[in-house]
Amino acid sequence: MLVKNLFGHDDIANSLLKMLQGSHLHNSIIFSGKKGIGKYSYVLFLAKFLLSHDIDTLKTLPTFSIDSKINSLVDNNSCPDLLLITPEFDTKKQVFKDLINVEAVRKINDFLQKTGSANRYKIVIIDEADSLNTAASNALLKNLEEPTTNTLFFLISHSYNNLLDTIKSRCINLAFKDLTKDSMLNILNLQQIAYSPDKISNLINMAQGSYADLLWYLNDNNFKIYEETLKIFNNAVVDKDILNLVNTIKAQENFNYSYVFTIIKNYLAINNSDMLDEVSYLENTSQSLYLDKSAVLLNIFFKIKSLHN
Repeated sequence: MLVKNLFGHDDIANSLLKMLQGSHLHNSIIFSGKKGIGKYSYVLFLAKFLLSHDIDTLKTLPTFSIDSKINSLVDNNSCPDLLLITPEFDTKKQVFKDLINVEAVRKINDFLQKTGSANRYKIVIIDEADSLNTAASNALLKNLEEPTTNTLFFLISHSYNNLLDTIKSRCINLAFKDLTKDSMLNILNLQQIAYSPDKISNLINMAQGSYADLLWYLNDNNFKIYEETLKIFNNAVVDKDILNLVNTIKAQENFNYSYVFTIIKNYLAINNSDMLDEVSYLENTSQSLYLDKSAVLLNIFFKIKSLHN
């Protein structure tokens, strides 16, 4: 564990240290991999480290170290040398929007025009960069094509293939691997999260390397949904049970359907089902076309049940 309290990605930390020690830190980096495996935590830690030191001294540092003031400023999103761009929060619906629009990306120009700390980096982090709409992607591309001095762009991507090829061509990609069982158990223990020893192995297998998914499965309310979903795969339900489950999900305020889709996809991945691509397509379509996700989910559940007929 090269980075304190961040498990499972020592290869990424080693790559970054080598870049820094060789003065070859690329100005535009994509951090790609499955959602919930620690990319955001690593990028935020890296930003804190880089902002804590003069650029000239970074290559002489043998390990990662963070200034306490910078740590606090970044945690409060008040560091003048850091711009964080994320999907906008819809206050009316109390959910994050699926896309990042061009107005969010245009903030970069204002940020870069401000005078930064002497001999320190200015850093732009774009979380869920694959959520950039076309206009936002093109606006970002202009910044990547003509980067200003001492400016770094860190793009966090859950779906690397969805990024524009022109954006990918101007960045290097650091691909994060799925978390191992040992790593996820270490994080659970570090965060003092209780779990049932007789169920945890199965839940970790279902999480498919995503700690965020594992946490969701461990939540009591959502765990019931997990159990009911497995009953559909095991053909232990009738049509009325499926309707009741979807209605239960639909009735929950601001429910995040992506977790149910993840349960389904992870199960299909383990069991090598031909339905995996179809479910992924239906999920993506429901997001891009703003379809009724409960209706899409109901359709998927009935398709799964029909596999047993």
